[in-house]
Order: sequence, then C-alpha cells, then structure tokens
Amino acid sequence: MSRIIAIVNPVAGRGRAAKAWPAFEAALRAAGASPEVWYTQGPGDACAMGRRARELGCSLLLVTGGDGTIHETLNGTGPGGPPLVVVPLGTGNDLARGLGIQATPVAIAELVASGRVRRLDLGRIDTAEGSRYFVNVSGAGFDAEVARRVLEAGGPGRGAIPYVLAMLRTLRAYQNVDLDIEIEGQRYGQRSLMVVVGNSPYYGGGMHILPGAQPDDGRFDICLIGDLGKLEILRVFPRVFRGTHVHHRAVRCLRGREVYLRSRMPVAVHADGEPVGYLPARYRNFPGGMPVVVPSRGAMSQAATGETVRAGEGTVPR
Repeated sequence: MSRIIAIVNPVAGRGRAAKAWPAFEAALRAAGASPEVWYTQGPGDACAMGRRARELGCSLLLVTGGDGTIHETLNGTGPGGPPLVVVPLGTGNDLARGLGIQATPVAIAELVASGRVRRLDLGRIDTAEGSRYFVNVSGAGFDAEVARRVLEAGGPGRGAIPYVLAMLRTLRAYQNVDLDIEIEGQRYGQRSLMVVVGNSPYYGGGMHILPGAQPDDGRFDICLIGDLGKLEILRVFPRVFRGTHVHHRAVRCLRGREVYLRSRMPVAVHADGEPVGYLPARYRNFPGGMPVVVPSRGAMSQAATGETVRAGEGTVPR
C-alpha cells in the first residue's frame, strides 16, 4: 500500500499555511490522494516527523511551509528519503521558486498526480556545534548576521522584505572579516563581506545569489564577496535580485564538491537561514540526496530523471 504523509507547519508564512492548507487538502482528496496530515507544534517537530515518515516507508512526503520547514524536515529524513512535494506557503519559498512550483491547490494536486521525481543535491555543513543538512544556501559572515536578525524579528512580511530590512539594520555596525576558503585543495584568502555556498540559485526570498547554480550537478556554487565598504554594499545589493552582482570586481564565483571555511575571528554561519554555529566549517555535497517532485512540464525529461509519479500507473499514493 502506498502511503502519503503531509507535514503542515501552521505558523509558516506568518500563519498563511494554516489558513491555506484546507484548500490544498481538499484538492488532493478530490484528485484521489488521501494524505495523513501531521501538524507541527513547535521547533524540532518537522525534523522528528520527517524521521518518522522515513521509518514508516512513506512513499510521498508533502511539506507545507517555507524553506525553513523543508530544512527541518530534511534533517529528519536525511539523504535518500522519500520524495518530497513542496507546498510553498512560507515566507521565502526559494526552493519552490527555483523549481517552478506554484503555490496553488490545483498545481500541487497536479504534482501528486503527474509530477516527476528530480533528484537534487543535498548539502551538509559540519561545525563545532554540530552537523546540519541544507537545501538551498549556507553562508558565513554578513548574511549569517542578517539571517539571525530575521529570525529574531519574526514580524510581518513576505518575500525579500524581512531580509532587506534586516540587512539595513545589520549594515550599520557590521565589520568585514578575514576568511580562508579551501575548495578541493585550492585556497583563497582575503578580507570579505561574506561567502555563500549552495546548490540552488535563490535565497532570502528571491535574491538570485548563485545565478549559475544547478541543483543536481553534484557541485556547490560558491560566491565570495570581498572587502566592500558600506556605501558600495548599498550600490551593489540591488543587483543581487537580478543575479548581476557576480560581475562586480569584488565578487568571485567558484565551484567545488567539498569546501572548508576558516577564520581567526568569530564568524557566524547559517544554513537555509537557520543559525548553525561559527567557523570553521566543512561542506560536503550529497549528489541526488534529495528527491523532489517537480512539474512534468519542467526542463528535465522523463529519461533524464528515470522516475515518474503518474496517475493511472499505480504510483500515486491513494
């Protein structure tokens, strides 16, 4: 028997998920799917639920919320867990943005009925404070401080608005740091604003931070932003939304499967916007470690993905 489980974070998107989920559930049931619905009640619940769903042999796992909910769930399932259906009702929804997944009941019902499984890479970061998997982007330096302020604020706002406001508050007192970066034996050292390491092109509610990133190429994309002054940061920052910041003289784009970040200074690190500790940090890529259901009309062909979830073929959980 196929088994479909839906993890719903009711506070995601400042309560948007709780209000919208009944319409999504109704659309799924109308399409013939019968999900078990598990509601999170606090931090850590999605992680425990993801672990439990994998133990139960779940054949399809819906995750309703934002990138933070997906991040927590994936830290429960680990690499190679059940295929995820992303229901993007959070604040940023950057994974869904990169995959072309729409936040409508009809679109999600179509994903379950006729979507295709695309095996994305899953990142892992190891610090002295512990290890975490991440879905989109991890960063050290300025953006980690911005991520901390976004979480502390917890106020209204969707998309990039909370991140822009937190960036402006962080900028007033932030000082650039000396970073040492090692990518497959090649070392780069300089005073920097920040460095980001990721598999996906977007973070922060639509910022195109890694415009060349492919989520299933087995490599991280790395963006190193050098020793910019505050006025220059304000001039360059709007270009992040178009991905044209990569052409700035102080920006260096790199790629690699393993990355080490070090600093003599205390430098904060985040993963998918969640604080995870301080440098030093080691990054490892798990190619194909995150199976995600994407629209069948997407760029990848059935032959390339090798798997389908299609109505009428006995593969859709009922």
